[in-house]
Amino acid sequence: MKTSNLRLLVKGCLALVIMLALASCHDSDYLNAIPTESKALMSIDISGLDAKQAAAFTRLLPGQNVEKSGLDFSKKVYLFESSDGNLGFCGRVKSADDIVSFLESMKSSAVSRVEQYRGARFAMVKDAWLVGFNDRSFLLMGPVSADGQKVLRQQMAKYLNQDEDQGVTGSRIFARLDSIDSPMALVAQVQALPDKMIAPFTLGAPKSADASQVFIAAKMNVSDKMLTIEGETFSFNKSTNNALQAAYNEYYPITDKFVGNVSASCLFSIFMNVDGSKFIHHLHDNSLLTGLLAGINAAIDMDNIIKSFKGDVLIEIPSYANEQLQLAMTARLGNAQWLKDVAYWKKSCPPGSKIIDWQKNAYYYKGDDISYYFGVSPSNLFYSGSSAILAQSTLNRATLPLPSAVAERVKGKKIAMVINLNAIDNDKAGLIRDFLKPVFGDLSTIVYTLK
Repeated sequence: MKTSNLRLLVKGCLALVIMLALASCHDSDYLNAIPTESKALMSIDISGLDAKQAAAFTRLLPGQNVEKSGLDFSKKVYLFESSDGNLGFCGRVKSADDIVSFLESMKSSAVSRVEQYRGARFAMVKDAWLVGFNDRSFLLMGPVSADGQKVLRQQMAKYLNQDEDQGVTGSRIFARLDSIDSPMALVAQVQALPDKMIAPFTLGAPKSADASQVFIAAKMNVSDKMLTIEGETFSFNKSTNNALQAAYNEYYPITDKFVGNVSASCLFSIFMNVDGSKFIHHLHDNSLLTGLLAGINAAIDMDNIIKSFKGDVLIEIPSYANEQLQLAMTARLGNAQWLKDVAYWKKSCPPGSKIIDWQKNAYYYKGDDISYYFGVSPSNLFYSGSSAILAQSTLNRATLPLPSAVAERVKGKKIAMVINLNAIDNDKAGLIRDFLKPVFGDLSTIVYTLK
């Protein structure tokens, strides 16, 4: 080949590479609108879903078909939580004019008039969610009150004008998300989760580490109103990450011992399989779980009880209303030597509290604002709860147990959490369900497992 022809070939290849790179950048530049400091980031590749799952994504807003919405659903869409707690949705714009037409076609009571602001267009949806878009990116964020709409619009206008250096694609959280091979993937700071869910994820983290240093990375799937999240806990901090991995190696696969004992109506349940003598050290480093047991531990040596665990453990929160927490726990025991100490616990109760006999090898603790029943069953199981009925229910199969699809997701995993969305009864939870519905459809259950 002549030198001149070789040069032309090289130049042609370089030009092609540059063109492909520029096209790639253009395809992903819509992501620059996602806040770089996002605490949680989730990607959804609609083209990678099966037909049934993909059908759930054909509605952006309840009752509205998105085929002519002006969004490009051949590209991944992203959900995120900003550093100030706002939930967000980001997609690539195919036609800004079609988005305007789409919004204007909706009922006027649901969507406000589209207005121009700082190079972008904005509209309120259902008095709670703010839509903002330009020719590149589409954002939907909220929930926001009427008083907060102006500030949120200013933030979103800033996000929509960000370049690649300011957007999320250069962040570590995005790099980790991009490495997960799944149509639906999630990377999130643990602190982005509801308070009552954080504790299991931070087990094993050093006491000096806070929730902002601990992350989850997960594959996700939706079927039959159930969102399944299979993930792992990690940290970008090397020492924290090493501690989390060491703790993970100490868990054993969950058996079916207690899975059938949880009622389908239960708000929140955690399953694990541990050696209590090792698990207690992680518990001491976990301020959330130690805080949960602090009132009980004042009179009952829960440390000694937990050290006796040897096998499956179930923790249940049947309901949580008006700041009144119901709690139940049961576990396989390696031994029940601590029963010999109950006589001492009775004598050393703090003023205003007492421990009395309840039934054989079982007792009732009553403090100023705490009631706790606990004991050992004839089959050598620890059982406990904030009421007698609740404590005993952990030993028996539920009248209406968890659906079989949920139960099968739990068994064999290292840690599993089941959340009943229908049991969460507050306005914010309702708004979050409305936010997730266009993406996931009607969800009733979330199952998180450590793989």
